Amino acid sequence: MLRLSIHICHYYVDPNQGCPFDALQVYCNFTAGGLTCLSPVQSEVSGIWPSDDRSKKWFSELQRGIRFEYKDLYIVQLRFLGLHSNSATQSIRLTCPKRNRTTAEHEAQTKRILHLRGNFKEEIDPSHIIVSKHGCEVEMQVKIVCGSEPHRRDMKLPIREVSVDGGKEKWDGDVSFVLGPLCFL
Repeated sequence: MLRLSIHICHYYVDPNQGCPFDALQVYCNFTAGGLTCLSPVQSEVSGIWPSDDRSKKWFSELQRGIRFEYKDLYIVQLRFLGLHSNSATQSIRLTCPKRNRTTAEHEAQTKRILHLRGNFKEEIDPSHIIVSKHGCEVEMQVKIVCGSEPHRRDMKLPIREVSVDGGKEKWDGDVSFVLGPLCFL
């Protein structure tokens, strides 16, 4: 009989080793090789994406849209987490409205493109993103190698915003996102 055991431990870290008042609550996922992870304040969000507007809009610019936030995460701590890590990863999943998930013809027509924006309002380079599509659902996994010099200065993660463009189909109703934790190894 196979028994799976997930080992997760919550604790506080102070990556900049300053005063303890700016420490972050993180968790360590031992099952995934000892990742140190931070959860977004709100991991599941939805909003209405206007199908008649062809201009590129970020989710925060839409009705009920928000920018993704992380509790007590400041830029200094984020930079130190990157300096002390080999890599950073995060995922996001987009699910289109229920009434748009039906036919195989619709699945073949779905050609929407997701864009991700991290810190400093810079778009995350597609070379750091692995995309997998399952019908009308799109999942993106972002991985940044922290040890490389350009990424040590300006950590692109965490994901702060998402934009959808392209495609001819109309989406009526809520589009939902599930944002995964920001994890460092």
